Amino acid sequence: ISVGDTQVRSRGSVGDLRLLEDVELVLEIHEPDAGFYADLLGVPGALTGSIDLEAAISPNRPGFRAEASGNLGGFDLALTGHVEQPLDLDGLEMEFHLAGPDLAVVGEILKGPGLPAGPFEVDGGLRRSGGTVVIRETALSAGGAELALDAEFARFPYPDGGTARVNLRGSDLGRFKRLLGLLPGVNQHPFEATATLTQGRGGEEHLEASIDVGANRLALDGMLGRYPEYAGSRFEVDLRGPEITDLGDLLGLTPPVTGPYRASGDLTWAGAVLGIERLAVSAGPIEVRGSGSLKNLPDLRGSSLSLDAAGSDLFAVGQWMGTDRLPHHPYSLSGRLAWREKGMVADGIKGRIGEAQIDASARVGDPRRLADVELDLKLKGPALDALLAEPLGVELDDSPFELSGKLRRPDTAIEVSDLGYRSANASVSIDGSLGVLPSFEGMNLVVGMQGPSLRATHPEISGYTAPDLSLIHI
Repeated sequence: ISVGDTQVRSRGSVGDLRLLEDVELVLEIHEPDAGFYADLLGVPGALTGSIDLEAAISPNRPGFRAEASGNLGGFDLALTGHVEQPLDLDGLEMEFHLAGPDLAVVGEILKGPGLPAGPFEVDGGLRRSGGTVVIRETALSAGGAELALDAEFARFPYPDGGTARVNLRGSDLGRFKRLLGLLPGVNQHPFEATATLTQGRGGEEHLEASIDVGANRLALDGMLGRYPEYAGSRFEVDLRGPEITDLGDLLGLTPPVTGPYRASGDLTWAGAVLGIERLAVSAGPIEVRGSGSLKNLPDLRGSSLSLDAAGSDLFAVGQWMGTDRLPHHPYSLSGRLAWREKGMVADGIKGRIGEAQIDASARVGDPRRLADVELDLKLKGPALDALLAEPLGVELDDSPFELSGKLRRPDTAIEVSDLGYRSANASVSIDGSLGVLPSFEGMNLVVGMQGPSLRATHPEISGYTAPDLSLIHI
């Protein structure tokens, strides 16, 4: 048979067409221009050269045996196997080989873009009996990576009652970032991923997996919920590494500290809600613990988290926020975060900076830009001088104090209202706008002060010392 330039030759016989038994067939296909079929598949230019395929089917009671091999536009294909019940593809056992010049082309043909470009080779075996599917000794090499897969599923495609072991390793994870949706920082990092699925004593599926990227490791261990929503899944998760700046490079972030880091916790999945328990994060002087639930991913509406943060040096947190004007004091902070229809609320905030105590609540209307922010703050301690003299580089009031007020950041400027400072030496009130930080452009403040001694409250600046005079009002 000739269709255009395509030539098809076949000969054979079928003893029982209804059951496809006693089948004997030889088939040859030749097409000088594979590009014609690439155009039909919607991937012009993906296939080059010719198509030359040979296939043979012979009786193998029950069922038949099949062999196929050849060249498909630059891709080498070989397949051997047999099937006992051809109409149901049951009692199937086969071995396959596929190799070619560009794995990305395979992704385009299968409508799965993102596979790495370059030569590849895959070999493996497949067996199906009833609902059981076994994938054995399957190996893929491509893009400088190697994938090994062995699996058995009793109710394919459902993972229930299945076992599997997968290992993927390579020298450059960046070659797979289009496929995995990874950030640019993964370039040129060696990686290895391993996952093992086994059946627990109660019939549940136990999944143990780990991913190593450079010296960073993410590991999880737990029970996989029922397919397809996987509701009821629960895992212990652990992320760690010797240097948090390496993790920052991977994620495209700049961490506030250096040195080893670790994040761990228990995760549960209820189909629409991700539960978090025993969350613990540590990096340098920063430690955070928490629990809660995340809903409506990724906008998090209805989610809530209770967090406790503590560290040995608040100055490091200030560096992360872009300032070196926070004190070298230990700190602790606890509170609850809740995501609303518009924005986020933080309430019940309590903490300490050195010996000073904090009570606060906040609302952030636009968390991504840190805009439309409202903060209600109360701070009291034994001395403002002990708290802020070092980072500000000036002498301050050394008597017990209380500071309270409200701050708003509707867009870029910071507005202050009912901000008051009270101590044995002074009483200060401030209202207005601080302008745009850090330049204070547009600052407009109304300040009121009174107290027994100007010298006790006014810092010594550039050698100037305020007189020891009673301060009535400014």
